[in-house]
Formats: sequence, C-alpha cells, structure tokens
Amino acid sequence: MKKILSSLFLLTIMLIAGCSNDDELSGRTFDLAYPPGPVSEGDGMEDHNVFMTLSFDDGKVVREDGNEVEGQYDLDAETLSILFEHDEETLNVEFDEFNGSDRTFSAYNAIVSNATLDKSEGELSYLMTLGNEFSMQFPVEFIEK
Repeated sequence: MKKILSSLFLLTIMLIAGCSNDDELSGRTFDLAYPPGPVSEGDGMEDHNVFMTLSFDDGKVVREDGNEVEGQYDLDAETLSILFEHDEETLNVEFDEFNGSDRTFSAYNAIVSNATLDKSEGELSYLMTLGNEFSMQFPVEFIEK
C-alpha cells in the first residue's frame, strides 16, 4: 500500500512539474531600449534610448506606455516572437539572438529581425506607429523594471 501511495504521490508531483509554466519572462516588465549612437561617449543605462515598456505574463504581452496594446508572445530557444493584435490588424515582431545581457543594468539583449504589419488595404492602422518603433537589425536591451 505504501508503494502505491508513494508511486501516486511521485506521479502527481511529476505531472504538476510538467504542467507548470517555466516561462522566464512571465510576470516581468521590461523597458526596451536602443543603445547609444556611434558618436556617443557613454554606454550606461542613461545613454540608452528607451522606446517602449512591455509586460509579459503567461504567453500574453501588454505594451504599457502610451496606448495599451495587447498580444501574445512565444520564447523559443533564442527567438522571441510577439504578435500584437487590434481589431483586424496584426503586428508580428521577432527578436533573434535573445540572450542574457552582458550589461549589468540589462536582463536580456536581442536583435530586431522582423516587424511585419498585416492590415486591410486602404485602412488607417492603429498598429503602424507601434511597428515603426522597431528598427530592423538593431540591437535592443531588455531592462527589467
């Protein structure tokens, strides 16, 4: 009887551990910042240009500054994909080389590899301004708030 109870207990623990969310971004908020320009003498946090704040929670992401925009995210190996949605338009943003940052003030860094807006032809776009904030092939620091 003890073996059966022990086995059931271990099975339950393994199931709970297997179903738990091991998403390292969940429950965290970051300022996204571009590094200073090439003529800048500094490389500290105050020299980086913060352009957006994102909050991550269990597969959902919210842009907190300005107009709130919601979407979903997926972190797979070294690629962070974010899909923002508003009405019938979407903005897909991908960050490649998503890794821990060497800078003491930053948690992660990545390269903006894609920012694709999908909207109806001729329609004004709510997400276009957000999409224009992402500069292709630029490094981005994720500074935890």
